[in-house]
Amino acid sequence: MEPATGRPFYCFILGADASGHESIIPMTDERNWDDLPDELVSKVAELLLRSDVTDYIHLRDIKPWRGAAPKLVGMNPRFFPRHWKMLQIQGEEARFVNVLTGASMRLKIPRHYGQVLACAEGCLLFAAPSGRGAHKLRLCNPVTRAVADLPNLMTRVISQDFKAAGIIYDVDDGEAPTPTVVLLVAVSVWSIDMVLYARPGDAVWQWQFFAPNEDGELPLFQGKGSLSLGGNFYVPTRSGDVLKLELHPQPHFVYAATQQEVTNQASHLHLNLRSYLVPSVDAGMLLVVRRFEHIAGYIAVSNVVFEVNLAEGTLTLLQDHKDIGNRSIFLWWLTLGTH
Repeated sequence: MEPATGRPFYCFILGADASGHESIIPMTDERNWDDLPDELVSKVAELLLRSDVTDYIHLRDIKPWRGAAPKLVGMNPRFFPRHWKMLQIQGEEARFVNVLTGASMRLKIPRHYGQVLACAEGCLLFAAPSGRGAHKLRLCNPVTRAVADLPNLMTRVISQDFKAAGIIYDVDDGEAPTPTVVLLVAVSVWSIDMVLYARPGDAVWQWQFFAPNEDGELPLFQGKGSLSLGGNFYVPTRSGDVLKLELHPQPHFVYAATQQEVTNQASHLHLNLRSYLVPSVDAGMLLVVRRFEHIAGYIAVSNVVFEVNLAEGTLTLLQDHKDIGNRSIFLWWLTLGTH
């Protein structure tokens, strides 16, 4: 917080003496936030955004911070509020919950950017009409208020065929990574799926079609249950496996996690299954498979939950709420787990 009036503000910055050794130089001044070097503001921002953003929000009341921090962090994925999931929008504000700590907060949504099309890695994808049957898309970090422009997109894609959005980026490449926004779209006219992808500032979207295989069956994507996590974009299949999208050398899906044992989920009845990936409090994710059955004129719904182990590429069935433990599932129709 901003130091109280009349009290010195102590700041330590790294320096070097005549022999080249690093030293810590104490600097004192009264209310000298205006004099903070950009590097220090950026470092403070990084520390505050690691797991929680409460203090970061509080610091936005300080004018120098409000002007410097968003400019410095930009759309760098290191500063995405990736552990925060948006649950609902009420008026001009949206409620976010931290899947690691259970903390919640409300943030003002910049409605002048349009409607919220999707939320990925804690960032919001906005779409606003731009004329000639197209929408202007923007990516916004709701915490830092950083905004990036994306290529326009046809209105029909947004209103009818849009399934999900994700963000892909390199985690450790030595430089600030540039996020790639990914859209998963169902092309209903041809009964195929399409992946569109672009980086902030690009003029057009690149795309890749995923057509039916040789047997005439459609790819079994359950796009609305997709999830961005740690710089990757994951898509569940209706039969209960997890795919990861890779963009190079060209967009393609690979299996990220599969069921080691058949759980009699009746994979041949995949049209009666719906799969959803959800963030978990252990910084990982869970797979929820919903099964719909017609019994005596009624539709019975059952939920099966799997723990996703990306390192080993496996899915472990969680038998009951005891196995779920303190993990949490956030879907509009289901909330499991406490912490």
